[in-house]
Amino acid sequence: MFCTKCGAQSTDGAKFCLNCGAPFAPQQSSQNAEVSAQSAVPINTAPQPAVQKKKGGAVKIILIILIAIVIFVAGGLAAWFFLGGDDTTDDQNTSKSDRADDEDKDDDDESKETTIDDSSSVSIDIPFAEQFDPSAPSAVPTDTTASQIIADASGEIEMPNLIGLSWDEAKDKYSSYLNLIVQQEWSEYAKDEIFEQEFPEGRKIKVGTDVIVKVSKGIKQIEVPDLTNSTLEAAERQLKKDGFKVTKTYAESEDVAENCIIRTEPPAHETAPQGSYVTLVVSLGAPDTLMSVPKLTDMPIETALERCEEYYLIPEIEMVDSNAAEGTVLEQSIEPNKLVDKNTTIELKVSTGNSAEHIKKFSFTVPQSAKGEFEFKYYIDGLLDTERGTEIRDISVAANKEIPYEIKGRDGETKSLAIMVTSTATGKTGTYLVVEFTFNANENGDIKVKNEIKEKNTKIFDQLNS
Repeated sequence: MFCTKCGAQSTDGAKFCLNCGAPFAPQQSSQNAEVSAQSAVPINTAPQPAVQKKKGGAVKIILIILIAIVIFVAGGLAAWFFLGGDDTTDDQNTSKSDRADDEDKDDDDESKETTIDDSSSVSIDIPFAEQFDPSAPSAVPTDTTASQIIADASGEIEMPNLIGLSWDEAKDKYSSYLNLIVQQEWSEYAKDEIFEQEFPEGRKIKVGTDVIVKVSKGIKQIEVPDLTNSTLEAAERQLKKDGFKVTKTYAESEDVAENCIIRTEPPAHETAPQGSYVTLVVSLGAPDTLMSVPKLTDMPIETALERCEEYYLIPEIEMVDSNAAEGTVLEQSIEPNKLVDKNTTIELKVSTGNSAEHIKKFSFTVPQSAKGEFEFKYYIDGLLDTERGTEIRDISVAANKEIPYEIKGRDGETKSLAIMVTSTATGKTGTYLVVEFTFNANENGDIKVKNEIKEKNTKIFDQLNS
């Protein structure tokens, strides 16, 4: 009998599979078990010789004969001992008759088990066209992952996803079903990891199909060239050509000329991943007691900081508003070419890229005839001026009729000031004044402000009180 789960053969009458431990159905016939076992493996629809179950009746007959002989001898001895020898012949005849009946029954069972209709014969297609003996349980794959792949009636399986598996994992799990062909390439994937497969996951393919998979050799390793005594420019050019990124650091050297390479990190002739950084150690020349301060103004702050490192200066940066491009050094605290000790501090003023903010002082006067207490609010480009806040003034008092205000702006900006008033007596609100201010710098960099009244309602105070 054959297990319907794993296809392994077990002794007739067994309750559990000897290979996988699965229970057998109580009335499972040997012929059905054989067909079920064979259907658990991939099916090849191509004509194949019918696989027939090996005869086991002969063994069974021998066992029955031996058991009958033992029973016969034991019964004869018992009869002789208790009844005498006269009854022995009858017992022997009875045993022979029983044995003959058992033999006839076994012959009938054997005939039923070994007779398989040619029209229902099943062929078993093993990967790479290798046939196996169905009586050998080890011929059925036992890997828990790979065993889930079952061929359909046309001998096809669904292509599994191999990407992300190591080459060894893929071979262990799927080489029984696929003929994996490896192509190794440099990539950013881990070494020996599959990063591409010929067929997409889920596509139907025949068992044993050639499948090309690309396996990573890891990131390409490149030998660092020997750049000792090369100029900085030539060394940078060579490293970039080889696929490296470049960083620099500086050191004094009595043996290597200024602005030439002392060494690299990693050292020459060692390998490093393509695209990684290689540091060039650049010579400052022979050490000096004093250093000459370089000119740092008008250069980007990044370049200025590199120069400070080269000349052993310690920079302190102050950001200031300026029309100059953002990050441009405007001033340095030590003038160029002055000799200073190493590790001297130098102050650098750097542009924020924003022009300096200019304050325009402005005042407006309410009509002399206006009376009463009003709340004043100031809006810059539609937003409430929270710094000025809300003011309540009794404009009946002469001192409160002229109101000062300061507005801020930068070169090229236009600001709109709107003054809203609310009568504390009636709660009514209206707009008194709208003024537009334009800020422009002249040739000397001085900011000039032009203001233009866009709206003014001198009767608003009387209207709000009524």
